[in-house]
Amino acid sequence: MKARYSEGACVDWEGGSHSHNESDAASYADGTTDPDVRRYAHLPEFRYTEASVQEMIACVVEDGLNSGDLAVLAIADATTDAFTGSLVVFDVTDDSAEVGF
Repeated sequence: MKARYSEGACVDWEGGSHSHNESDAASYADGTTDPDVRRYAHLPEFRYTEASVQEMIACVVEDGLNSGDLAVLAIADATTDAFTGSLVVFDVTDDSAEVGF
């Protein structure tokens, strides 16, 4: 797995992951219309568009990565790096955090 953080550094693991980037926005927005995603995922917004996801990546996600209290990572195909989902680490404190995907 590759995790790309806002500083651009990469770490290799076994699966596939990277920090969200603008090229993921359309796939992310499309995924939020899936009935199971709507049912089980915590989606703060009622509707997502490519533009609203790009704004979220540039503001909320970037701010959270910089402050250390939120990480929204894209799950990516290990071979093609294509977006396949999200992993979210939130409500981060010194001794706990919640994880969603």
